[in-house]
Order: sequence, then structure tokens, then C-alpha cells
Amino acid sequence: MSTISEYISAQGYAFKKARRVLTSPDPEYREKLKEITRILSTLHEDEKFFSIDEFGPFSVKMQGGRAFTPHDLSRVVPQRQRSKGRLILTGAWSFRQIR
Repeated sequence: MSTISEYISAQGYAFKKARRVLTSPDPEYREKLKEITRILSTLHEDEKFFSIDEFGPFSVKMQGGRAFTPHDLSRVVPQRQRSKGRLILTGAWSFRQIR
């Protein structure tokens, strides 16, 4: 280990990946989230909450990150890529409060 690495480590710094946070471009996002949270916190034992949401369309492209690759191969993700297709994801979930 180099002297610079030891110094940086001793100062309490380390390489870390950024944490992804749930956000939305919807200006009413906070109000909607508060309403869903309120509904979930007041469910009675004989009630359920069911939600359907849709994300997309997403472009299908290569992504960076970690991957198993041979030692003699360098993995490259081009900055500009043509989309390999589009995807719309629809999901539903049901929630029942357990006491």
C-alpha cells in the first residue's frame, strides 16, 4: 500500500459507491407519499392496501458497474449508445398491516 493511501485511510476517507435515493420529478410527490403513508398507518386488521404503478419507457442500454471479465479484456461502456429497445414496467403490490 502506498504512503498516500495510508494517509488518506488514516484521515477516515474511503472509496464508496453513492447511495441511490428515491426521488420523483412530480411536484406533488411529497403530498402523495404522505397520503400513502397515512393510509398504511391507519389500516385496520381486516383492510388491505393495493397499489398499481407504471415506470417508463426506459431505454435498454449497457450500464457500467462491476462485472466478471477475463484478465486480458478491458470492459468499455460507450458514452453514446443506440437504444437496444424500450421497456415499460408495471407493478402492483398489496400491503396488510400485521399486528
